[in-house]
Amino acid sequence: MGIRVIFFVLIIFLASCTSVHKKETPSEMSNGIKYSIAYCLSKTYPNSEFSSDSRHISGSYIQVGSYGIQVYESIRKFVNAYQQKKYVSKHNRNLNIMKCIDLLESNKLKVVIEQSANKKINSDHK
Repeated sequence: MGIRVIFFVLIIFLASCTSVHKKETPSEMSNGIKYSIAYCLSKTYPNSEFSSDSRHISGSYIQVGSYGIQVYESIRKFVNAYQQKKYVSKHNRNLNIMKCIDLLESNKLKVVIEQSANKKINSDHK
């Protein structure tokens, strides 16, 4: 039950971060960041319903996006390395979900997305 509550709160948080203009489609960068958060969450508690839901969400961002698979592979590689960071509270409690949410503001993630997307564009024009 606790995982479902956390997941629900996270979905509301992510929804509040999206554009207020319903007719605008989210930018590819925004989809890439949301994908990274969903992917990160899917790895946080493997073999759980929470992880399964997060995998479905990350798959949805791939479906609505127009990035090639190499961009998502670059994001996964970045997130896998990023997850090695230790996030613990001052009371020594696990903050793995916070770690994933913090990807929203990761400039390094944005650089990874931009660079891998640019590599795809450049290779397509050759």
